[in-house]
Amino acid sequence: MTDLAAFPRRAWLRAYGAAVHDLPDRALGYEEPLGLRELREELCVYLARARGVRCDPEQIVICGGLLAGLAIVRRALADTGVRCLHRARVSHRALGELSRGTVSGPATGWLDVDGAGLVVDALPRRSRQAVLVEPAGSYPLGARLSAARLTTLTEWARRQDAVLVESDLNAELDHDGVGLPALQGSLPERTVLIGSTSRALAPGLRVGWIVAPPGLVGALTAARRATEPGQPVLEQLALARFLAAGDLDRHLRRLRSTYRTRARTFANLLEDAVEGGRLDVPACGFHLVMGLPPGAADESSVVAAAAAAGHRVRLVGLAGHVLHGPPLPPALVLGYGALPEAAMARAVQALTGAMAARGRRPDDEPAGSAATPPRG
Repeated sequence: MTDLAAFPRRAWLRAYGAAVHDLPDRALGYEEPLGLRELREELCVYLARARGVRCDPEQIVICGGLLAGLAIVRRALADTGVRCLHRARVSHRALGELSRGTVSGPATGWLDVDGAGLVVDALPRRSRQAVLVEPAGSYPLGARLSAARLTTLTEWARRQDAVLVESDLNAELDHDGVGLPALQGSLPERTVLIGSTSRALAPGLRVGWIVAPPGLVGALTAARRATEPGQPVLEQLALARFLAAGDLDRHLRRLRSTYRTRARTFANLLEDAVEGGRLDVPACGFHLVMGLPPGAADESSVVAAAAAAGHRVRLVGLAGHVLHGPPLPPALVLGYGALPEAAMARAVQALTGAMAARGRRPDDEPAGSAATPPRG
């Protein structure tokens, strides 16, 4: 969870008030098929400046966030003849249902992830394929797509006439503010970019966007009508004013600085308290992955022990993000977005208490694989 306490209430109130004051009566009727044009125009300017995206307002479809956007894209891909959407087998668990046939779309192909990002060498040489990729950092393992893999992926897409579906989940939250530009900027004719305000501002806003090649916009619009009839107009106009005033840029600068400091502090506390635990700290976002030390019990036991202790610390095991294929070495996904620095020591104490309560195997024999980096 992002830091909800950091939500820029005053700036948003100004933008929302201006939206209510200036909104023409006709805009309170049924929404435009692609979403409010003023927001789409402002997104073109912002995404070009901040992410290197190349598009015009007619290529943007407003949606309810990342999950809603991906559901719309999956349906549109199926409607245009795409047979398989390949994606990382270790990914955000909330996206799992979108890969299990509960949402209309193409079949799912599974790819591994390692220290250089999505493993794309195994992509099939067949037509009517698509790939879901997170170049800025594959969640939760955090690896950026290497330059060599990016080249391989774009060459494959051109050769196979394939579609690349780019998730911009954490790209704006690069701790140094110099993250990779969007893949869409280098291959706009074959890339569908999905973005959202959920991590930069708050998931409760329910505003996201899809940037697509012109040839896919019609299918996306039809899929949006079928799955998500529309988005609240006032929130769209408020976001447009928020962008135009530069308030998102200012908010993101503060947030990056906050997360950079919290990541360093949290990692240092964990390294001091958990002997033998392996830490992976992604360069963007607001979480880290801690491999359980040798001799630790399986991660589900540690998660259960923390829940049973009644602490206000909710642990999430890495296994919940393994959507397909063999398990990974036991590890925990630890978020610090909503964790103030003053509370970090107590959180680490609760974690080590849970590990002490249920964190040893009955025979106390080391589990050698637990110390290996949690890559999938």
